[in-house]
Amino acid sequence: MKYLDDLRKILDDKGLDYVFYTNGNFLDNITLMYFAKEYHIPSNKIFIPNTTRELVEIISKCEKTISIRMHSAIISYALDIPSVTLKWNEKVGLFYNNIKRSKAALDLAEWNAENVVNRLFEVEEKQYKKDENYLMTLYKYLYNIFVKLGMSSNLGIYDFKTVKELLYLDNVSSEEDTKDMCTRISKGQYHYLCRFVELRKKDDEFNHLKKQNKNLSTKVIEKEKKIKDLEKEIQRLNNLKVMKVYKKIKRIK
Repeated sequence: MKYLDDLRKILDDKGLDYVFYTNGNFLDNITLMYFAKEYHIPSNKIFIPNTTRELVEIISKCEKTISIRMHSAIISYALDIPSVTLKWNEKVGLFYNNIKRSKAALDLAEWNAENVVNRLFEVEEKQYKKDENYLMTLYKYLYNIFVKLGMSSNLGIYDFKTVKELLYLDNVSSEEDTKDMCTRISKGQYHYLCRFVELRKKDDEFNHLKKQNKNLSTKVIEKEKKIKDLEKEIQRLNNLKVMKVYKKIKRIK
C-alpha cells in the first residue's frame, strides 16, 4: 500500500497521468479496491477489467506500464509499450532475459517507487526492438502439438502478420467475452468459498480456544479459592501458635 501511495505521489509531482489496474484476479481486485478506499484514490484512477479484452484495451492506452503481474508485462511487450516488472518469481527474470531486457526486471530489494520510475524512463530511452520470432514461439509450439495429434497439417501454419491480425481485439467475439466473464466469476466464487471455509475453520478454532479459556478460568477460580482457604488456615494456625507462645510466656512470668 505504501509503495502504491509513494508511486502516486511521484507521478503527481511529475505531472504524469496514470491509472491503477489489475489483471482481473479476484484477490488483486479486492486489494486495489481496498487501497483506493484507504488512500482516497479517485474512481477515474482505478480500472478493474472484467474480461481479457478490457485488460488488453487498458494497457494499449498506456505509454508505459509498471507491472507486478506477469500478464501485464507480456501484453506490454506485445504492444511495444515500455514496461518494468517486479522480479517476484524466477519466470519473470527468465522472460525479460529472453526478450533481452533484463534491466527492466527489478528484484524485490530494489522495488520502491523512486527506483521503479527511474528504471522505467531508462528502459524507455533504449527503445528496444520487439522480436517477432520470440512472439511466435508459443503459437508454433501449440501448432506442432496439433500436427502431432493429427488435428492439423504443416501447411496451415500462419506467419506473424496473419496471427497478429487474427488476434486483434476487434476479432474477439461477444461470446468469447461472455465465457471469459463467466470464468472470472467462477474463479471469484471459488476464492470466496476458500475464504469462507478458512474463516469458518478459524471461527471453530476460536470457539474451541474460547471454551478452553472458560475451562481454564473455572480452574483458576477454583485454585484461587483453595489458595484463599489455605491462607485462612495458615493465618489460623499462626494465631494459635502466637496464643500458645503468649500463654507460655505468661506462665514463666
